[in-house]
Amino acid sequence: MANKKYDGPRPYIPADIDRKIRVEAGHCCSISRCPIVVGLEIHHIDHNRENNAPENLILLCEMHHTLAHENKIDRKALRLYKLKLNTRESHASAVDQKAYNYLKLKISEQLISDLRQASFLGIIRANVVNEIHALPFVWSSPYAKFEDAEMEEMSRALRASAEMLSRTLARKSYGSRSSIGDYEVPPEYDTNRIHEDAGEIAHKGREVCAYYDRLVQAAVKKGIDPVF
Repeated sequence: MANKKYDGPRPYIPADIDRKIRVEAGHCCSISRCPIVVGLEIHHIDHNRENNAPENLILLCEMHHTLAHENKIDRKALRLYKLKLNTRESHASAVDQKAYNYLKLKISEQLISDLRQASFLGIIRANVVNEIHALPFVWSSPYAKFEDAEMEEMSRALRASAEMLSRTLARKSYGSRSSIGDYEVPPEYDTNRIHEDAGEIAHKGREVCAYYDRLVQAAVKKGIDPVF
């Protein structure tokens, strides 16, 4: 059907359907080999935003969503991509599935979201600091070990980045004088040093997010069922 023009607001996609579409795609863009796992949007394949049937919805990153609306990825292609999602075979062992489940349950989605955005300028809340320092200990459990060599390598890289973030935060921040129990880069430092130290912490945090995203993407490719 041709693209329609609408006068009213966009119809709401029910929460259960929204969740189903995101889980179907493994919380990743549905286009094969696209590594994007953030900023995802649900696209109406037939371009009818009133048709919220699950078979008409597909999860896309912002770039591929734009290409779909420009018909550079046409509807037939989108339906084939959706079909691939539903016929994907799993090559993951039970051990790898359990390891992935364990890491997804132990690594807070809220912490990852905070690390994507945090500048670490000003007050750093105690709960965030405590979660960062606790993160490397997630791997002390035998449940965190993968059989698959690629998954294990990515998991170790994520652990190393978490350890580096914890060490950097410990070196660069101290107990806040203005907010008891919280932390901050000492405000008595000159402005350049404050921004340099906070920037280093933020950079290590974004590295953790990058390794986390790679692990999630690898799990999707291997057919490991997502846990959310």
